[in-house]
Amino acid sequence: MAGFSFSAEPPSEVSAYFRQKGDRPAFRWSEVWGEEHAYAFTVAKATSADVLGAIRESLQTAIDKGVPYDQWARDLKPSLQAKGWWGEAVEMADPATGEVKPRELGTPRRLRIIYDANLRSARAAGQWERGQRTKAVLPFYLYQLGPSERHRPEHVSKEGVVRPVDDPFWTAWFPPNGWGCKCWLRQITKAEATRRGVTPPFDVPNRTFSRTLDDGSTERVTVPQGIDPGWQTNPGLNRAKTLMTNMADRLIASGEPAARALMTDFWKGSTPEAFTHLPARTFAPAAIAPARLQNELGTEALLVMVSSDTLKTKLEKHGDGERGLKAADLGRLQAILDDGQLVERTGANAVYAMEMDGGWYQAVVKTSAKGELILASLFPIGARKVRRLGLKK
Repeated sequence: MAGFSFSAEPPSEVSAYFRQKGDRPAFRWSEVWGEEHAYAFTVAKATSADVLGAIRESLQTAIDKGVPYDQWARDLKPSLQAKGWWGEAVEMADPATGEVKPRELGTPRRLRIIYDANLRSARAAGQWERGQRTKAVLPFYLYQLGPSERHRPEHVSKEGVVRPVDDPFWTAWFPPNGWGCKCWLRQITKAEATRRGVTPPFDVPNRTFSRTLDDGSTERVTVPQGIDPGWQTNPGLNRAKTLMTNMADRLIASGEPAARALMTDFWKGSTPEAFTHLPARTFAPAAIAPARLQNELGTEALLVMVSSDTLKTKLEKHGDGERGLKAADLGRLQAILDDGQLVERTGANAVYAMEMDGGWYQAVVKTSAKGELILASLFPIGARKVRRLGLKK
């Protein structure tokens, strides 16, 4: 496997990952850092929007249509030459320091790096999303070396590592793990993991280096030993986080009727399950706040939000013989808040219940100190609690 290519019909997750990125002009690659690369497309020294846009559009086509590198580079080069973004010794001024010296812009070497880095990251994001959907039958990842002639020693030491799909190890060590890295993961069954032996948890040493910011200043940052700076994040995991944090603005802008439909459909997909495995606490919109909820809790908040850690905690069985909550059950919240029975109102909390699909569900919404509406709990309730609350069909 000397090269890297896509079939004519790439997985939808791969195309979607790259398509949702916004352009981020930058003089240095390090100006766009870690998790930012999950939602910002950048090419070092491509500081004009037309150059960045041309490269981005060509890469999207390569991903969507499976265009190999040689054809991609051949088609893109004339456009970059016409825009003046080509050459090995082009005089450019550093926008932070004003220093003028020869800079490498468009060259075959740089195009190869741009192509490989972006397509491999998109492929990794797609693999992570598919892994979230299929982990019930393929619950482990196996780390494997790629076809490179030379490998980083730290990557060689990871060959054969077997850890659960949602293990924190993959937050950083999800290939590619550096420039030119061709390491890859194979998703395997529990039986194969048992046969190979699940790798015990282990500590990975870190190293610290200086990162140059867009204003020319520097900061000290830490990355795992063996991972190139800027590659220490999981593209798919970061895409899920980005989608969540940006979703609220999109919903509000779409108008209430469309937002309600989008919200219900969203929580029936695969991304919500991934939301519970984000490494840092993140909030996502769970429902449009109906007027009666706003009035009950005295707030003008437009959305009811849910945190990743709260949802993860609630995806467990409750007592009273009740079955556990599933991430897809969040799709029921909008109807519960719109049409459910208000069964309790205490302090900053409002409790609603509703019969749906042959069972009862209870939702608890609270207000924060800032007047935000937060989903505190959502779970199915059993017959005894239905009787205790005096709920009626």
